[in-house]
Amino acid sequence: MKRTGKTVLAILQYVATGVAVYAAFGSPSFTRKFYARLGKKLKRQASYYLRRKLSELEKDGYVTLGPERIRLTKKGRLLLKQYESPSINVDDMKWDKVWRIVAYDIPNTKSKQRNIFRQHLRNLGFTQIQKSIFVFPYECKEEIAILARQSTVEAYVLYLHASYLPQQSELKKHYSL
Repeated sequence: MKRTGKTVLAILQYVATGVAVYAAFGSPSFTRKFYARLGKKLKRQASYYLRRKLSELEKDGYVTLGPERIRLTKKGRLLLKQYESPSINVDDMKWDKVWRIVAYDIPNTKSKQRNIFRQHLRNLGFTQIQKSIFVFPYECKEEIAILARQSTVEAYVLYLHASYLPQQSELKKHYSL
């Protein structure tokens, strides 16, 4: 599979949770719900497109299609795990006036992993202040270590602390600090 998009990930997540029954992917009501979950508009060929994606996933070894059930293979579970983000619960956290900075220099040979890592940082709530520099106000060293390990980029990632940033006032507003 050349590119892993939202649709493919959503299919894998449905299969992983046991929701997916092969016949459901041809059902118009399932297709509507599926596309609504993705936040996409339903196209005329949506059912055909989902079935084609499923066939591609089977061909690439991510799922096995049975007469009625779809199963996630080990390769599919590994792919899904690569895209899962750890989460940071900031509700009970108090800002200690220290900024957490994640900087990376991931080579082009690992561009897929770099893109995954960058998306995870955004999903965690980090703010991008330069091309490969992200900032966050709360402690998250363990989460970044897990994320870097999952994305196989730990050798290229730095985790830093800073007490002052030039754009600090905008960041304080952004994070409601």
